[in-house]
Amino acid sequence: MKTTVCPNALRNNRATPFRRHMAATCVAALLAISAFSTAGFAQSAAPLDTSALPRPAALKQLVALPQTTIILSSEPVPMAAKAALTLLEASGWQRYVTPNSQVAPDLASETHYLKKGVQGLTLFVSKAPAHNNATSIQYSPMPLERDLPFPVNAFDIKFSPAPLHLDATVKQAPEALLTYYRNELSAKGWTLHSASDGSAEKRITTEEGLQHAFFTHAGQGALHVRAKKSADGHSTINIRSVPAGVLPGAQVARAPEPVAPQPNPQAGLHAGMSQQIDAMAQNLMKQAMQPPPKNPAFDAIAAAALNAARTRAEPTAKAPAPSNTSVASIVGGGAESALEKDESGGLPVPKLHSSKGHSSTPWRVEAQASVKANVASVMAFYTKELAARGWRAAGQPRTDGERVIVNYTAPEGPAELTLERKGNETEVNLLLRKQAEARAAGMLPKSGKAKIMLGNMMDSDSTVMLGRSSVKVAAGVGSKAANGPSFEVSPGKHRLTIKSPGQPDVSEDVVVLDGDVWGVLIGPGGALPLQVY
Repeated sequence: MKTTVCPNALRNNRATPFRRHMAATCVAALLAISAFSTAGFAQSAAPLDTSALPRPAALKQLVALPQTTIILSSEPVPMAAKAALTLLEASGWQRYVTPNSQVAPDLASETHYLKKGVQGLTLFVSKAPAHNNATSIQYSPMPLERDLPFPVNAFDIKFSPAPLHLDATVKQAPEALLTYYRNELSAKGWTLHSASDGSAEKRITTEEGLQHAFFTHAGQGALHVRAKKSADGHSTINIRSVPAGVLPGAQVARAPEPVAPQPNPQAGLHAGMSQQIDAMAQNLMKQAMQPPPKNPAFDAIAAAALNAARTRAEPTAKAPAPSNTSVASIVGGGAESALEKDESGGLPVPKLHSSKGHSSTPWRVEAQASVKANVASVMAFYTKELAARGWRAAGQPRTDGERVIVNYTAPEGPAELTLERKGNETEVNLLLRKQAEARAAGMLPKSGKAKIMLGNMMDSDSTVMLGRSSVKVAAGVGSKAANGPSFEVSPGKHRLTIKSPGQPDVSEDVVVLDGDVWGVLIGPGGALPLQVY
């Protein structure tokens, strides 16, 4: 009998390739169980049906649903990814990377982001040890919070929906590019900006080899659009969200004499702009990057926790061994450095990261990052950023001996921030539970209970035993509707035993807390628990 012990939070696992692949598959099936909605995002087109997308020849089709499609390929990961990308790009999908992303070569997996119109797509290609080391190719929709159109012939694209950011190289003249974006942005409700006295006459500003303009939108702020001719005959397009304070006003309608640009790592954004506009922008940016003020309240909380570090309660489950390590000793001393903001999955992470990522279901989103800064600086970053989002600390910070954990009450629901020092970096995990959405979907368990949902992606029925209770999980159940069985259990550790024809029995130990919702997906080679709320 195979036993896999699943700790309280899956994020604490050091995932093996098998568990990573099963986790991706589990997410896919659990998303299929839900009525997945992209309400609140920028897109207004019909939901993306991933089962209709072009895909390479497959050894086997595991899942083919609107919410996700997974196939197996005999090709190695790089060749399988190239084949899928070639087909998608031929059908109009455009590949992009996120700004400041750093992708290390990995022969075991590749992740690619694509966009077509207002629809986003994630392509995940990885080794699948559970399927004799075949290659898994997975398509998943990626809702975009906000959108910027890509020119049809653009390449080397860098894009972020929040904040809006676009860099690309295009085989068009700057004049044609500005005309394209003037038309496209106007169709999306953006207005070409002019000075308040009308003297700018809503015209696009032209300088040597450069055209640029500002656009405004009642609900999305301001954009600076800049197109410049490059030496190879192509043009570069740069679009950024900018503060309203940098918009040209009557006082800058008559531009001063141009000055030589000063060395600046982002000089490309402002090159060719008038001295006055450039000075205004740089001044506003400097103000935005000022370190947050010291927080006496947090210092007091940390001091109070010196002799009373508390760990998260796990009723009826084995609690972590008591630790003499304090919150203050983990946060540590040293100078705090101001950190710029990036995002992952719609949650804030410091920009100074070596890696970032996120996972999500309709009812929770979890962001991770490895930040090149000390814990004190990262804590100061989140104190500022989360307060700006209306999050309130719920109780004192606590520690389990290695990590600092802070609970929050957010407008969307309960949240938790975990910080851990690893070498010269701070590991960040930020979890937000979308309580209202979970309640509306009927996902929440009764008060004082937790829920374990069951799904089966096999071609044959399985039986799941929990203590003296057992339930049949029919083949494919939970794939197209919320028709899978579930257990409501008390907080603590529960052993599930899965019996499937032709396979050895598999046991999974799931540790749940009050209010948790977990899914357990039965698949080839085993089963995997995944927290969905």
